This record gives sequence, structure tokens and C-alpha cells, in this order.
Amino acid sequence: MDDELAAAIVPFAEALGADPGDVAWVPNVTFGLNLIARSLMGRLEPGDEVLLTDLEYGSQLMLWHWVCERSGAVLRLAPIAGTPPHEIADVIVGCASPATRVALVSHVTSASAQRLPVEDVGRRLRERGVVVVVDGAHAPGQIDLDLPSVGCDYYAGNLHKWFGTARSAGVLYAPGAEAQRGLDPLVVGWGGTDRAEPIARRVHLPGTVDPSVYLSAPTGLSFHREVLTPARPAARERLAAAAGALERRGWARVGDHQDDLLMAAFQPPAGVDPDRLEAALEAARVEAIVTAGAGGRLLRICVAWYTTDEDIDRLLDVVRAVAR
Repeated sequence: MDDELAAAIVPFAEALGADPGDVAWVPNVTFGLNLIARSLMGRLEPGDEVLLTDLEYGSQLMLWHWVCERSGAVLRLAPIAGTPPHEIADVIVGCASPATRVALVSHVTSASAQRLPVEDVGRRLRERGVVVVVDGAHAPGQIDLDLPSVGCDYYAGNLHKWFGTARSAGVLYAPGAEAQRGLDPLVVGWGGTDRAEPIARRVHLPGTVDPSVYLSAPTGLSFHREVLTPARPAARERLAAAAGALERRGWARVGDHQDDLLMAAFQPPAGVDPDRLEAALEAARVEAIVTAGAGGRLLRICVAWYTTDEDIDRLLDVVRAVAR
């Protein structure tokens, strides 16, 4: 099974521009980021600081609160909600202090659908000795991604969201033996705890689990390359059309218009009740969500490769009805 799992991860490592020896299977980003956070917790001392942003995913805020409570470190949030895109990196880096030891930044934020400048942030913070972790839940398969170019210490990404694999397939990226020696498995199994071993070896044998999701993932990657990727330009056009229609009705798009994304978030105009909107979307069987963003409730839409013009029309019909 070791050989089978190692072989299955090779095409994903290549697709992400990474050395296969630097990539390990994890069930999802939350699992991978927990592994990283709990490994780093042992390096934190009272008075150290951990830096996140106010656009980070809710479970990560809870995780790092937990880490700081037990280590004595202090959690800081960089206030980037509503910040012009070209100023985001400066705000995040400006919130780091000499006590900052770890920084976590989303590559593409979940609630507000913004691509953050992780490359710039990572480079500048690592120059200060900060360990940089990237939450890549929504990046792999949605945007063209070269992990070494991101320039982080650790990266966790999901494959089921935009690469089209089965659920519960994610990857943990730890470039180089030194980075991997800084990690411990969440579950100690037959892979053992010898930090001289690659992290993949130490996490892939946690006991009796079903490996079929990982072993079938390369088939999902082939489908993504052959069928989904060629359809991506049309999906981006549909997203642009949907965004334009919403903006003409007074919905303000969050962040700038990023042409490589397949998701976007909008602030509702005055008079639109988010709870009523959420109920109306559910009643109409429209798969769009009303999220809790740092600046209030947002409507987030994802226009995948299989989304049709009729799907967009149904969304706009709900928006019009709720506005009336």
C-alpha cells in the first residue's frame, strides 16, 4: 500500500509543480492544518504571537485560539476585510511584530472569495523568520498553482473542491527534509514517529482506513485535465455575466475582479434580508450560500464547469424576488 499511495500522489505533485517527496495525503485541509498547528505548538512560548487575518476560515480561528490558549501565545488578526487589494500584503505584513512566530493566510478566502497575495506575504514574513502556513482549501484545481513559487513553509490543499476527486482527498505540502522534520502525525500508527522519515510515510498508515479515495484520485485528475479544464473559460464567462447582473441590481462585489477565479462574493443592497435570501435560495434549490463575512453577511456563488445559463437565471430570479 505504501507504494500504491506514493504512486497515486505523483501526478498531483507534478500538477502542483512540487517534488512528490514533499507531498503527503491527508483527508482534507482541516486535517492538514491541524497537523501543522499542533506540530508548531511545541515551538510557541508565552508572549509569542500567531498572525491570522479577519478573513480566515472559522474553524482555523478556533484551531489557533486553541493553540494559543495552551501555549501562552497571543493570537493577532490582520484587519484586511474591505482593504483595497493592492494594500492587503502591506496590512498583513504590517501587523507582524518581532514576537510573531507563525502566520496563516488563505490562498483563496472561503466566505469572501478573494485571492490573497500569499507569495508577497510569505516572502516578506519568512525574511523575518516567521513560519508561513497557507490554507489552500479553494486553490488547487481552480487556479493554476505552482507550490514552490508560493514560497511558504507549509501548504494544505483540498482536491475534492476544484480538481473533481472524490470527497476526503487533500494534500499536505512540506518542502524539504527540514520542514518535514518539524511535523508530527496527528495519529501515531505504523508509520511511526521518526522525524528522519518523510512525513508521507508517517501519516499514511494511521490504522484501518479506506484508501480508495486516494488511489482513485489520479482518475479525477485525468478527468479534470481532459474535460473540466477546457470548459473553464466558459465557466469564467458565466461568472462574469452573473457578477455583472448582480452588480447592476446593487450587489457590491467583494474585492477586485479576479479573472482566474470561479467564485465570487457580494454584499447585498440595503433592504435585502439575508435570512430571507438564504431561505429563498434553499426553496428554489439554488446552490449558493449566504456566509458570515468580516463585513457582514455575504452571498457567495461558485460557477463550476457544469453550471448552466439556466442555473444563473434561477439565481437571479431568486435575487429579484427577494429584493421585491
